[in-house]
Amino acid sequence: MMWRLWYRLKYAPYDIRYGVRNLWRWFPLIWRDRDWDWAYLAELMEIKLRRLADCMENGYHVGGERHARQARTCAVLLKRLQEDDYSENAGYDEKSWTRLSRKEARRVIDHAENMAVQDQQYLGKLLAKHLRSWWD
Repeated sequence: MMWRLWYRLKYAPYDIRYGVRNLWRWFPLIWRDRDWDWAYLAELMEIKLRRLADCMENGYHVGGERHARQARTCAVLLKRLQEDDYSENAGYDEKSWTRLSRKEARRVIDHAENMAVQDQQYLGKLLAKHLRSWWD
């Protein structure tokens, strides 16, 4: 019991310093957060994964470079899902859209949807497979 109290007192300045720093760092995102919009969760996860990757590369993490690459890949996928540029990447062009046949327009829409679903699934697989190994 005394050991825990001593441990808490010993690390209190560290905890306070980093706690205040985290409040300052995350305040803008938390301020804008809305419960009905997943984009803030995605942004929070993206930022956290990038910072986690930086720590893994620069710290004493076993397999740090590989794990940092995995975390950065997840961050990139989250960024792409937030930006939602899949239609443009699939060939959608506002100027020529009205000249496309129904079949070609459907192909562009289906391709955009498939790319988004692939990114979602890949993100889920990466997180499911590697998340626990990132804290070793």
